[in-house]
Amino acid sequence: MESIDYLQTKEFADHDPELLKLNVRSLDLTSIIEYRGGEEVENEDILFVLKQLDWSVTRLANGRINNPTLDRVRKMIGGWYILPFYGLADRAPIDYFRFKPTNPPADKKPGKFKKYLGAEGVSPRAYCPNVTEGLWATIAARYGVEKTGIDFWEWILDHPEIPVIITEGEQKAYAGLKAGYVVISLPGIDCGYKSSSDNDDGSGGKLSLIPDLQVLAEGGRTIYIAFDRDSNPQTVKRVQKARQKLARLFAELGCETRSITALLGSYPDPIRLLRVIWGISTSF
Repeated sequence: MESIDYLQTKEFADHDPELLKLNVRSLDLTSIIEYRGGEEVENEDILFVLKQLDWSVTRLANGRINNPTLDRVRKMIGGWYILPFYGLADRAPIDYFRFKPTNPPADKKPGKFKKYLGAEGVSPRAYCPNVTEGLWATIAARYGVEKTGIDFWEWILDHPEIPVIITEGEQKAYAGLKAGYVVISLPGIDCGYKSSSDNDDGSGGKLSLIPDLQVLAEGGRTIYIAFDRDSNPQTVKRVQKARQKLARLFAELGCETRSITALLGSYPDPIRLLRVIWGISTSF
């Protein structure tokens, strides 16, 4: 059976294919065991993903992966994962792993599913996709800033006059970059800050931006916060609360913050859509 390339599915139809090549890999989990020349061969890419997820691979005495492990993996069918990217705080490539399965496993909460998978206990990072030379040139021309150096994100850090949009989810970052804007994403709306509290919910402690966002704030940069718009009243309140916290923390570091509601990803020109929704006429 031929493997499915998830980057060719409707989910990625509107994205820049060259940008995707630099950032995403497709994975068909049904092919964890392949047959070549009449012999069983384990798919090394799948084993790599399982290792990144800290999933145990149970083997029989003869070294073969046992059937319960195979069934658990194949049940997810397939999906995609992000490649190593630039760490703003480290100023170096990092391997922060995120995998989105086609058929997500059940969460601990009844009726919920794990839409994205990652290693347990790893602190969230700001996702800064690898950027093509063409998109870099487009962004440089938009803001009238000379393109210098060899790394896009180093260049961004060196130019605080260039505004940055912060959104949630990798695909929204790809959509914004395709439209010619600087967009980074967080894995969740509460992942842009941390608390000094020992409480599990982070309550009672002093909040601060995560290191990746702290360095982004240097120089009084303009920050646009573009989280998802939702119809559920409880979710709306939660998003609004997270947005206000993030805006306040950036403002405390001297940044101008503007709050916008994101509907990125499924439109050919998402930023134009944002302008219509929010009535924004600025050159951000």
